[in-house]
Amino acid sequence: MKTRSIKFLTYLIMFFLFIGLEACSKKPEEEKLPSKFITPKRQSRTSNPVSTLVNWIDFNEASEKAKKDKKAIFINFYAVWCGYCRKMDQEVFADQEVAKKLKNNFYSVKINTGIGDDVINYKNHKISSQGFAMMMGARGLPTSIFLDHKGEIITTLPGYLSKDNFLPILDYVNDKCYSKNISLDQYLSGKTKCN
Repeated sequence: MKTRSIKFLTYLIMFFLFIGLEACSKKPEEEKLPSKFITPKRQSRTSNPVSTLVNWIDFNEASEKAKKDKKAIFINFYAVWCGYCRKMDQEVFADQEVAKKLKNNFYSVKINTGIGDDVINYKNHKISSQGFAMMMGARGLPTSIFLDHKGEIITTLPGYLSKDNFLPILDYVNDKCYSKNISLDQYLSGKTKCN
């Protein structure tokens, strides 16, 4: 039994060393990206490229504006090392139609869960980006979360979302279908219309 535990720990250590070495040996992806991709102002110490088409703002600012304007908040939880996060940046958030809907109907926030020195104010709590991601139910990356103007969770969507999947979700949230007791699944399947 003891030998099995030692073997398991040895394999586990080797696995993490391999992953660490592999990650360190790759060139940053942002060097290969066109100039239309930049890093949000509040996250400048990271190398995660994001589209300039979307107006990314700090969560605390978005929360204040949402309360005042009664607009929903879209949160994209990501990490620099996350390949599907970069794919969403390049293929979804860089799309004109997606960017337009996000700009017109939501306050959009990107939160890097790989760094923990950002302080997020949420419902009278000051928490780190990782703590906030856990509180919001982000179990993997990327995770997309929509909050209403009061800061209540509308829906949590784990994983990569293509443009074709993301656009109808934006409409669902913007049309407040969730407040009319229409589930996201019903709306996406076309069985139930919101209006």
